[in-house]
Amino acid sequence: MDKKIRIGLIGTSGFAELIHIPAIQNHPQAQLVSICGRRIERAEEVARKFGIQRAYDNYQAQIMNDALDAIVIATPDDMHFDVALCALKAKMHVLCEKPMGLNVEQAQEMAEVAQRAGVIHMVNFSWRWAPLYCYVRDLIGDGRIGKPFFLNMAYHASHGLHLEGWRFDADRAMGALGDLGSHMVHVGTLIGGEVKTVSASLRSFSVHESDATSTTQPANTSACLLVEYATGVQGMIHVSAVTHLGAEAQQQTIEVSGSDGTLSGIMSFRSSGLSLVRRGCDEPEELSIPTLYWQQVDRNKDHFSQLIECFVSQRAGSRALVDAIVGDFTDFPDFRDGLQVQKIIAAAFESDRTGKKVVVS
Repeated sequence: MDKKIRIGLIGTSGFAELIHIPAIQNHPQAQLVSICGRRIERAEEVARKFGIQRAYDNYQAQIMNDALDAIVIATPDDMHFDVALCALKAKMHVLCEKPMGLNVEQAQEMAEVAQRAGVIHMVNFSWRWAPLYCYVRDLIGDGRIGKPFFLNMAYHASHGLHLEGWRFDADRAMGALGDLGSHMVHVGTLIGGEVKTVSASLRSFSVHESDATSTTQPANTSACLLVEYATGVQGMIHVSAVTHLGAEAQQQTIEVSGSDGTLSGIMSFRSSGLSLVRRGCDEPEELSIPTLYWQQVDRNKDHFSQLIECFVSQRAGSRALVDAIVGDFTDFPDFRDGLQVQKIIAAAFESDRTGKKVVVS
């Protein structure tokens, strides 16, 4: 395919600069044509920094004027629905940041409109492409732990300690459960299968500071989920945005136990590790993630840089969108997957509200 895929990016966050822009500009078949932000000054600043042709503060104008093939939505959660529908009605391919919307109804409509539009639609559950989780999935698929019994996952960070920003405004987002939990819920479905029931407890913890600017409607900063998968696997998911981690910044852990062994993994910005305890063995076996899972990543770099390189130089996120449009890639999370995650999150909110186990529809 000689023609480059013309892409517009909506969002000017640090994450957009770190991941989405390099990922698109590194792809030989993609052209990042324009960027849109709430403030034109910020959009123009990012455009100059990365050599992007046009800057907007109105996404409707961007979609109407730039003859785009695709849109990447990297906005706060409360904008996903309106932006996605605008792009889909213009028959554009869409990559939307997670979670898809603010509720199941929004996600349902997004999925239905995308299906009717006949375009590529993708949700950026970025951690599914991390080498650790790819390797764990393959080990389980190869029968290394036998029949899986339970799945225990956690994602801890510290950016919610002061309840600052839109992520912890309950009117604009779903707190730590939507921010971090959507990743774990999605990865959990890849390993454990379809979610049958959810029991959950959500809390909003914070550290008060007199000069902090926080919302009057605080969202959850900690979420504990007890999950039953249709496969019979039991699961636990804990996400926290109020865990003191120092320079680690973020940390994810996974434990999968089965009839023949237990896999235990940990991933942070500083390191990744995985071990296997086989049935009948006293000591764990340390497993090195094979090179093939890192592909072209420079393994001499620090671990954080290696993770970033996974997302900006390999088939993941925005690059996966381009490959899917070109037509040689189908293994990605689409809006139907995003809808299922939205239903599980909604079930967790209902369980926390009612104090009961909730069946996921």
